[in-house]
Parts: sequence; C-alpha cells; structure tokens
Amino acid sequence: MKVLIIAPFFFERHRWMMSAYKTALNLSKKMQVVVLTTGSPQYETISPNLKIYRMWDLFLPDPINYSIVPGLIPNLEKIIHREQPDIFLVNKHMFFTSLAILWLRLRGKKVICATDTFPGLNWFPKNKLVRIVMKAYSKLIGIPLLKLSNKVILFHEGLKIFGDQLKLNYQIIHNGVDLEKIDKAKISHEFDRTKTNVIYVGRLETIKGYYDLIETAQQLSRERPDIVFYLVGNLSGKQELKEKCESSNIKFLGFRKDIPSLLKAADIFVLPSYSEGLPNALMEAMAAGCASLASNVGGIKILLDKEKNGLLFTPGNITELSAKIIKLADNRPLRRDLARAARRKIETAFSWATITEQYLKLFRELTND
Repeated sequence: MKVLIIAPFFFERHRWMMSAYKTALNLSKKMQVVVLTTGSPQYETISPNLKIYRMWDLFLPDPINYSIVPGLIPNLEKIIHREQPDIFLVNKHMFFTSLAILWLRLRGKKVICATDTFPGLNWFPKNKLVRIVMKAYSKLIGIPLLKLSNKVILFHEGLKIFGDQLKLNYQIIHNGVDLEKIDKAKISHEFDRTKTNVIYVGRLETIKGYYDLIETAQQLSRERPDIVFYLVGNLSGKQELKEKCESSNIKFLGFRKDIPSLLKAADIFVLPSYSEGLPNALMEAMAAGCASLASNVGGIKILLDKEKNGLLFTPGNITELSAKIIKLADNRPLRRDLARAARRKIETAFSWATITEQYLKLFRELTND
C-alpha cells in the first residue's frame, strides 16, 4: 500500500510541520510514503520507502505564515500519475494545500484530512486581521473540505466537541513521539549545570508567545541570575531580535538538529503559546524528562494534567509565568516528579508504535485492503 501525504510545509529551517514530518517518517517504516509539499529541493529521497516532492510557493511570513501554491493541482496530477498512491492523507485543513481535497474527491479518491485545531473555534491568532481572515476561511472553505473527506483525524480528545458540533466523520489518532530516538540521544554538555536551564523549542512566531518568555527572562535577570533561558528556533529575519535581547541569561541557539539532546540537558521546558494543537515540542520535552510549563490552551490541556505532570499558566500573563518558573527552579524534587509523570503519560498514549498501527488499520478499512 502507498499513501500520498499532502502538507503545506514539511521540514525547513524557517518553517516546518512536525505532525506531517513525523507521520511520514513513522509510516514509512511500514509502507511506501510519498509527500507532496512546498519548498526545496524539488525532489528528495529520505529512505527507500519515503519520497518528497516539493512545489514552488509564495510564502507570507509571520504573523500570516501561509503559503499560496499556484501549481498545486498540476503537481498533484503529476504525482498521482507517477506514484499511483492508494490513499491520500492531507495534513491540516486551513492551508492552501487542503484544496487538494476537493480535486481528489471529484476524482473519486479516498481522502483523509488530519487536523489539530479549528480556527475560530479553538485557535485564535494574536493578530486581529489574521484571526478574522482565518475564521472566515475556515467557515467558507476549511470546514466544507473536512466534511468532504472520507475521514477526519483529530489529534486529541479535546477536539471531539468540535467534531461532534460540525458533524464530522472523525476518528481520534494522537500525534506521537519517537521514544527510541529520544532515548538514544546523548545529553548535551552545552549548558552550565550550576544554573537552572530553561528551554523553549519552536518557531519564533507571534502565536507562539516567545516574546513573553523573553520579557520574563529580562525581568528575572537581576533577581535570578542563576536562571538561564535558551530559545531554539530558526533566526532567519530575527537577527535584530537576537542582537537586542541576547544577554548573560538569554541565549538564542538558532535552528538545531540535536533537540532531544538539548531537552535532556535542560531543567525546565516552557511553551508560552497563545494557540496550539497538540504540540510536538511539548511531547518531546515530556518524553525527554524535562519538567514542563505551558500555557493553558488547545491540546496542551490534554497533555498536561494540572500539577500532576506539568504546570499550566494563562497565556500572556507574565507575572504568573515568572512565578511558576521560579517555583520550578527552586524545587528540584517537584521538577523530578513532574518529569517522571510526564514521561509515563507519553509512553502510555503517545508512542508512535501504537499510532502507526492505528493509521494502517484506517487505511485498510478505507481501501478495503
């Protein structure tokens, strides 16, 4: 069996769609996977079972973070003719690439659409104009595309209420973590072990709230010089930010490929997002044994059980964020207990070994294979 995954982004320094990337990598261990996405290079073979085709796109940067792909349908037709996929998996319904759903259904193809959020219902960009446009797009185009799909995959149970409300034909399949990769990673020696090391991993985009973490770090710099903040994420177009904000307790590490090693070395992971689906960065931090502190939005509430395996705070509340960072920094036993409980949760419900089998079962059901 062969699946074609259609994703707005895949894995580039300035933009990535980790849910699509990880799904492709893990499914390719069991079946043939072809990915149609944007960016460069135009063609790439990751492994014998994983091919990547990329299209030219017009990328609208932060705070929009949206790609327009003029050649979507011609490229899709070419890949279908060349690869003859049995089933199609579209990643996210709020991007231009999701228009492929309409074309594929008109051709009688079996299509699944996977999503971790619903703009206007549980996902609210900080930029007002983007929020209005995305809500309108979702209502007029995105949701009709979901209803047109043969099946909708929701990444976590918190989305069930919207699946029912919209009367979607859905199934819950979690996004997952490659525990083997995390466990094999060596602990980085990049951090000063005499300090409390706080790490953020993610895109440096407005909706991620990274600037709140920077403000918190700046406020704590005099009071708590023992706490050091590391921001991991592509710095393209952010050099001015780095020059302005980097200091003895704020470090910008840029794009990194050794994230599991960094997470295993850090004491506290912080995710200050204003909206989230089911965040990969948080799941990896939980798997790596990092005490986690995150904003109380989206799928984060599914991952972190308040005070049991992580701490939550109100997005944008710098005072609360600062207080909880200090609470974790001053309580090593609490960090240890939260980290252990978080790891157990990932092992139980978010392992790719289980998730891959759920995908394969769904593919077989839809293709009668």
